[in-house]
Amino acid sequence: MEALYIVIIGEADKGRFVYPYELQDLEGLFLILGPPPEGSGGIDFASRTLLRGGKVCYLRVKKEGFSTNHYQSAFRYLRKQESPQKGDALFLPGVFDPCILEQAQVVAKEQGMLLLLQEKDLFDYLTM
Repeated sequence: MEALYIVIIGEADKGRFVYPYELQDLEGLFLILGPPPEGSGGIDFASRTLLRGGKVCYLRVKKEGFSTNHYQSAFRYLRKQESPQKGDALFLPGVFDPCILEQAQVVAKEQGMLLLLQEKDLFDYLTM
């Protein structure tokens, strides 16, 4: 069985914004993106994915759920991605903004990916 390939759009302390970091191990994750920022879910999810043998494409945003321009740039990248490796799932930690989630849903469907959210974000979205 081929390893799962998860695309994560999340916050990090280091690295270029909206640059596709292809990660295959924890050492690379922490060297490139640094430790997880407080309250962020992206680095934590990436580390769990890597520990389970998966692969990660991490696109850094300034603030999870709020950096609308960064999310739009990331979605544009995913739409025109010409990599032979297509993502199995798109994970958006900290996002409950309906505009961002609607765009993410369209991109995920176009690319044949599952859209993954944290339970707390889904609750916030549904109770807005």
